[in-house]
Amino acid sequence: TIPNIALPELLGGNAATLGITVSSGAAYAEQRIQGLDFRSPAAVRPDARPEWRLNGSVQSLADGSLTIPVVPNTVTSTWYGREVSTDGFEAAFTYTVSDWNANSLAFGIAFVLQQSPAGFAAIGASGDALGYADMPGPKAGFLLTVRNGGTAPVLFAGVDDGSGSATSEQLGVLMGPVSVPLSYDAQPRTLSAVVTSTGIAQYTRTWTVDLPQLLGKQAIMGVTSGAMLSPSSNPTQTEP
Repeated sequence: TIPNIALPELLGGNAATLGITVSSGAAYAEQRIQGLDFRSPAAVRPDARPEWRLNGSVQSLADGSLTIPVVPNTVTSTWYGREVSTDGFEAAFTYTVSDWNANSLAFGIAFVLQQSPAGFAAIGASGDALGYADMPGPKAGFLLTVRNGGTAPVLFAGVDDGSGSATSEQLGVLMGPVSVPLSYDAQPRTLSAVVTSTGIAQYTRTWTVDLPQLLGKQAIMGVTSGAMLSPSSNPTQTEP
């Protein structure tokens, strides 16, 4: 036992990077460490993730895929189990819609960061509100909306920068999975997105979004969804 080591004061907080350093001199030999076990009430194993919080009772989360089944007029929210930093991040997911038919009106998802007073229970309105609009408290989000084009589903994308007025641009007919990498740069306060999908010209945009000013140093991150009337299917796959 080594007394009087004040790690929080020494390392500047209640978390630190843990590791092992190794060296060898001229007379070197093979070195091996096995069975390493580190335990701490505040430690999270590299292969462990906090529990996701699901609101809406219809979605399921398994093997890194979030699925919203065939249920009309639904609204869901799915939040990562601990807050994330607003000081820059990267995220990526693939969005897939199956078995669309002409009875579909509007549905879709939003990638959201929020500081709602409802916390991990926060959820917005159904339909083309995507579970995002009408959610109380400060929030910002990247929105993908699928609307009825008459004979085919049409994809729209946009961002709400926290003002409550989301942009929306038509990307084209939805013909396959949609790949979306997102990145946030805290220095110029910009959110960038690249949307690619079969038959749709690559969509690249950068928006000014001041997340630290809007949400503080940390925020709750997750995905919301909404469906209007009777979409045949609205499955969503994410790899958070």
